[in-house]
Amino acid sequence: MKILFLIVMTSMLIYSHASGASFELVSAEIPPYTSENREAQGICLDLVKELFKRSGIGLEVTFFPWARAQHKVRTAPEGKGVLITPLTRLGKREPLYDWILPLYEYKLQLVTNDRAIPVHDADAMKAFEICVLRESPAQYKLEEEGFKKVYATTTELKCLELLKHKRAKAVLVHGILVGIHNYKVFDGDPKELIKGVAYPGGVLYLAASKGTVSEGVRKGLQRTMDEMKSDGTYDAIVGKYMN
Repeated sequence: MKILFLIVMTSMLIYSHASGASFELVSAEIPPYTSENREAQGICLDLVKELFKRSGIGLEVTFFPWARAQHKVRTAPEGKGVLITPLTRLGKREPLYDWILPLYEYKLQLVTNDRAIPVHDADAMKAFEICVLRESPAQYKLEEEGFKKVYATTTELKCLELLKHKRAKAVLVHGILVGIHNYKVFDGDPKELIKGVAYPGGVLYLAASKGTVSEGVRKGLQRTMDEMKSDGTYDAIVGKYMN
């Protein structure tokens, strides 16, 4: 009984210590997952902010181009408290970050607005230039599949803008939800989007530079996320971006 009491008290001390903590989080303009738009900051950022608010942990968010945000976290001194989202957990990234908790799952989806583009034929599409977000699972997947004509931009939003104005033939988006959301930004009708080949995507995580988040804090955040799913908060946040 004494040992159990000590374990419980230690856990409480670790988590109460976290309540006074504060972290820096870096992100990028990747709507509808993260955005600088204060009215709609995206699924992942809304989830993380609510998560930290409930946990009593401070959070300062800074936006960078996506490649720069990743570099900042990877090169941060160990234990300096730099978080990042929305980062897909990939084998090549596994040793570079501490993976705190999963936020949202998606599939990679090839889309076009031109019926003459054979988006349902992966081999035929290798003759066309495809727009992707730079240093993203979409870019890595096309390169892995042998696509040579890959045009990488700093934001996926830019790819959908190019598609809308017929300056891009196709885009490999991180979930059809992203394609629809970003196409509408430029007054595009989502009904114009033609879905083609789909590839396994991944899970968007809240991650961190090495040694940033203790195991006690990580478990506390996971418990809070479980509560958000149980009380309907998680579904409400995701649902906000579905229309």
